[in-house]
Amino acid sequence: MKGFVFEELSYQNINTNHNELVVYFSRKNYTKKVAFEIANATGADLLELKVEKNTSGISGFITCFFYGLFQKSMPTFAFEEDLERYEKVTVCTPIWVLGMSAPIRHFIRK
Repeated sequence: MKGFVFEELSYQNINTNHNELVVYFSRKNYTKKVAFEIANATGADLLELKVEKNTSGISGFITCFFYGLFQKSMPTFAFEEDLERYEKVTVCTPIWVLGMSAPIRHFIRK
């Protein structure tokens, strides 16, 4: 049985359509794979949101659980993308406690 596989180099069409952007946050690369598939299909640029908080391992899972449970925003590092230049922005998020992830919540609120 084959486990989860994600190879970034398999996606050759990303960044060929600078009118579209795919924004994503991914803790375990599952959402990252979905974002790459969408960006590859549309040629969109990619923007990965990064956070200062530890989201890996069991302690990261617990942190993410509480952010999701209380629907808090998890601040992301600043990014240089000018979002207004895009005609279309697609947002990909994992589900945390029946809602969007805290980093995406922070992005949407900004």
